[in-house]
Amino acid sequence: MLTAKWLLIETYAINYELNGGAFLGDYANKNALLDAFLTDFHTYLESTDSLSDFMHGAGKTEGYAGLWYSDNRAKIYNGPRPEAVDEAYFISAAAYMDKWLPFFDFMEYLVNKINTTQHFYDVAGKTYTGLLRLSEYMKNDPVRSQHAEVPGEYFPVKAYQNISDDITLVEPVRDGYIFDGWYDNPEFTGEPIVTIVKGSTGNLTLYAKWTADVQLPEMIIDWDFGTVAKTGYAAGDLTWTNSDSTEVTANKDRTQINSSDYAPHNGEHFLVLSIRDTASEAWIELDFTTLTGMNKISFEINVWNNSLLATVKDTPNGLFILQVKDGENWVNLQTTNAEANLLPLLTFEEYVEVAFDVAGPGLYRIMYSGDSTATSNTITAVTVDNLKVFK
Repeated sequence: MLTAKWLLIETYAINYELNGGAFLGDYANKNALLDAFLTDFHTYLESTDSLSDFMHGAGKTEGYAGLWYSDNRAKIYNGPRPEAVDEAYFISAAAYMDKWLPFFDFMEYLVNKINTTQHFYDVAGKTYTGLLRLSEYMKNDPVRSQHAEVPGEYFPVKAYQNISDDITLVEPVRDGYIFDGWYDNPEFTGEPIVTIVKGSTGNLTLYAKWTADVQLPEMIIDWDFGTVAKTGYAAGDLTWTNSDSTEVTANKDRTQINSSDYAPHNGEHFLVLSIRDTASEAWIELDFTTLTGMNKISFEINVWNNSLLATVKDTPNGLFILQVKDGENWVNLQTTNAEANLLPLLTFEEYVEVAFDVAGPGLYRIMYSGDSTATSNTITAVTVDNLKVFK
């Protein structure tokens, strides 16, 4: 005699605590996904066609054989998978690239699954096959059983059963943060959960853990002022070779390169900007007009003779600052800590690093000025070393 054995099928809820993040989408079904995709494409094109005609076709209210394909498909993409923003195509437009690139990656998977010799992405710029398969997917071409599939990134699972196969959890996104995994507790203890394995039971609340995505600046200029011999203070070009062999020429006045064995210089070469009774300004221009993307300048400061530190700091009307050329005028900049004069920062036998957030490429100048009564070049003189530019 045979006895039937039954397993009670139970359904459990999954609740997501996103902690500031979001899913790329949370669509009820494939059609909702396609509606959102075509709505964004319509907006990107600034199309004057009605959204209904754009999606479904003139006079139609369903299906996806609309003007998006017949009149506008060439603006979707140009073949290869994009690596950077390019407003010429929807796939790489800044407003839509992060949101919809997973959908296009899904199309690459789908095209290759239908025919292993074909691809959606094509480095040679061919788009015929990719756009044809996209159209078929949109129209639910019944010949392709694969058209029932959807990209999981846009469909976070909200429930599961005790007989469900393994479920891979969808990762959310958050601007400026890296997703560190799902946890079953708000303290994020234990191991992150990637998959709900078959046979699991119970309602779940999952907590998203995030780490701030700190983008380290890229250094594009690094000047240590090399090892050239002493140069004079006369106005004109100053040329030096840095330790990395880069040669630099800069316009200057009352500025030279020198070296010293006394602390904190310790035998290194550095810039010296000197004022005195016959010269109230010393400066050096920094031509950074071609440094696309630059956003920060830093350098280290001290004085030529540390026994005269107080004299330098107390120079009447003394100013030590970075400037930027604006039209015909030089404009003083403040440091990232809002300091408008570097003289108070000068420290005995210690180089102090100062940094300036800047608006981009331009002509900059390090300026030292004041009403000095010094009768030699070494009394009221400041030094600059290790100048860096970042982007």
